[in-house]
Amino acid sequence: MSEEEYVGRVGVLNPLFMGAMVISMSLAGWFKVKFSQVTMYGL
Repeated sequence: MSEEEYVGRVGVLNPLFMGAMVISMSLAGWFKVKFSQVTMYGL
């Protein structure tokens, strides 16, 4: 049983989180090329 406010959100949130993960990994690779490793750990 799910609470009423959560019904239907799983179908939207799962692709949203997966898309955000792909975008953040792509940005991390680009930042790694542009900045030093010390700066990346600081961020």
